[in-house]
Amino acid sequence: MAAIYTPLNITWKGKQYKIKADFDMIQRMELANLDVLRLVSAERPNMITLARFYAFFLNEAGEDVTGEDVYIEMTSGENAVDIFGKRAAIVEAIFPHSESQDDLKKNQTKT
Repeated sequence: MAAIYTPLNITWKGKQYKIKADFDMIQRMELANLDVLRLVSAERPNMITLARFYAFFLNEAGEDVTGEDVYIEMTSGENAVDIFGKRAAIVEAIFPHSESQDDLKKNQTKT
């Protein structure tokens, strides 16, 4: 059974990116000391954690940005709402689901 990762659509400085995680990317995330549990367990994650995850995905897409760049954009830029709204999408992108889960969702929407 293959793992399926949900693509993440994010925007940075007016440019759209579609990033699809894989096992190696998740390993790089762990090696970068990004704390997934901190992102998913808090009712409202701290802004630094969210900024670091967003920057990680942008780096994977080829953008040269830091967590601090994203943090500044979150607190004063035009895309602040978009970045905050991506928490759930980031979580969904990094936790794979199986093909059978995909089939189950499709069947549920048909009925």
